[in-house]
Amino acid sequence: MKNLTLISSCCLLFLMQPIIAQNIENEQKAEVLKNLITELKNSYIDESKAVEMADHLNENIWNGNYDSIQSATEFAFILTQNIRSISNDLHLEVLYSDSPVQAESNEGNDETWLIDLLENNGYGVKKKKILDGNIGYLEIPFFGPITHCADSLFEAMKFISETDALILDLRECRGSLDPNMIPLFSGYFFDQPVHLFDFENRKKNTLKQMWSAAYVPGPKYLGKPLYILTSGRTFSGGEEFAYDMKHLGRAKLLGQVTKGGANPKFPVQLSENFLVTIPMERSINSVTGTNWEAVGVQPDVEMHAALALHQGQVMVLEELLATEKDPKKVSQLNQNLEKMKETIPELKCVEISLTGYPEAKQILVSGTFNYWATNTNFLQKTDQGWEGFVEVFPENTVINW
Repeated sequence: MKNLTLISSCCLLFLMQPIIAQNIENEQKAEVLKNLITELKNSYIDESKAVEMADHLNENIWNGNYDSIQSATEFAFILTQNIRSISNDLHLEVLYSDSPVQAESNEGNDETWLIDLLENNGYGVKKKKILDGNIGYLEIPFFGPITHCADSLFEAMKFISETDALILDLRECRGSLDPNMIPLFSGYFFDQPVHLFDFENRKKNTLKQMWSAAYVPGPKYLGKPLYILTSGRTFSGGEEFAYDMKHLGRAKLLGQVTKGGANPKFPVQLSENFLVTIPMERSINSVTGTNWEAVGVQPDVEMHAALALHQGQVMVLEELLATEKDPKKVSQLNQNLEKMKETIPELKCVEISLTGYPEAKQILVSGTFNYWATNTNFLQKTDQGWEGFVEVFPENTVINW
């Protein structure tokens, strides 16, 4: 059975199907499988699931389920689906490259890929604004390496330091490239260091505590409302920050349940052209004693992610009004609130029908309209094909298939 994803963005559609790449010989498959089973047993954070995954792979080998696979790319894809069917761990993935891979360096010594990523995303702060009502707004696409992104973060916090409330937009946040960045950023929101979470490493049998930074450049952002926006795309490090701030009582979350990845991954080489990203650690929140793995972070107010920013502004203005005593500021806040309530964005339901693909196991539609979430907008199978609907802003209702 096929897994098919329909991805729509800017009126474009892509069918995600296995790409035919270099052929793979049985000897190569045997090497990859042997090393994958060994690495899972030795390193994967959940030992019981590691055993289950290894047994599942061995059963597939015994039944000859990999014998007919000729494409190396398809082999990596199928192995990923096999192990995820047991673990439900989105950080766990088998990858193939036409050129030799080097797991230890991850990208070799060439940092071009990293610089391009950082430059295209504002070095970790994609947008910074002062919204009506003196509300700060920061869009964070990822938590980047401190050596590259700390200055951008410091400048952003200085920019919004005089605001009365802050909205952090993590709807597009895909994770963290540095485990120390979130503790550093968290330092702005606590007067004293706070125990955020621990990293438990099964292979090393260690527990590493992570605390918010005691010192950060510039003024801290204390005693002011903090709202965090989430979506079905918010993942890994983005989830970590949202989860910690929520359970430490420092922020309110608005939007959709997040993607659900709490186990940091490490690349391990399986052969010259294959590697696997294995979660060898798990994040454990200091308050809950657990995390959001496979279930996502639950927002305080759940809504369509596209509406979260508007609703966040309304909630912030209402909260500021509840405590403001200055008549002039009260009048201005009321004007801002009325303006927001008069411009409530409306979503329009768009029906989708797709002919064919009778062998597909599951089809979903994902794009900019739902922040590329892969846990919503599933289509239902019919006699003719597949049907469903998505909610979009009116200006984005035309989708060309």
